Amino acid sequence: MFWKWKNKSNEKNKLLIETRKIILENIINEKKATEIVKNMVLLEEDSVTQDINLYLRENKSSISSIFTIHDNIKHIKATVATYAEGNISGLSAVLLSSGMKGKRFAYRDSTIKLLPVTKLSENLENEDEAYLVSMKRKIYELLCKNTNQPYYKVENDCENSILLNANESKQYGLIDNII
Repeated sequence: MFWKWKNKSNEKNKLLIETRKIILENIINEKKATEIVKNMVLLEEDSVTQDINLYLRENKSSISSIFTIHDNIKHIKATVATYAEGNISGLSAVLLSSGMKGKRFAYRDSTIKLLPVTKLSENLENEDEAYLVSMKRKIYELLCKNTNQPYYKVENDCENSILLNANESKQYGLIDNII
C-alpha cells in the first residue's frame, strides 16, 4: 500500500516538473531548499526560454534556506514566475517579491503578511542580537529592492505585521498581477 502511494506521489512530482512547476509548502529546510534549487537548475538546463513557475504556500522556513532559493532565482537564466496561493507570510512573501518583475502573481483571495524578522523563523530564538540586526537589514533591503518601497516603510510595515490583500499587495509592489 505504501509503495503505491509513494509511486503516485512520484508521478505527481514528475508531472509538476514536466509542466515547470515547483511548489513550496510546509517546512523548507536546507535539504528541501537544495532539492528545490536542483529542480530549478534542471529546468533551466531543459529550457532557458520557458518560465519556471514557483508556487508559494504558507510555510515555516529557515532564513538560510530562503536565501539559497532566492539567490538561485536571481542567478539562473530562466525566468522565475512566482505565485502566492492562499495566505502567505514572512519569508514566503520575500520569495514572492523576488520573482521576475511582471511575473509575480497572487490569486484574488490570497493574503500576504509582512512579518518582523524575529517572527520569520523558529530558529531565531537563540540567535544573538548582532545576527538578528544583520538578518533584519538584509531581508528589509531585499524587500525594498523588490518593491521599490523606502527602507523605513518596509521596516515599519514588517514590524507592525501588516496584512495585505491581493490588490494592496500589487499597490505595495510585492506582486504585479492578480489571477
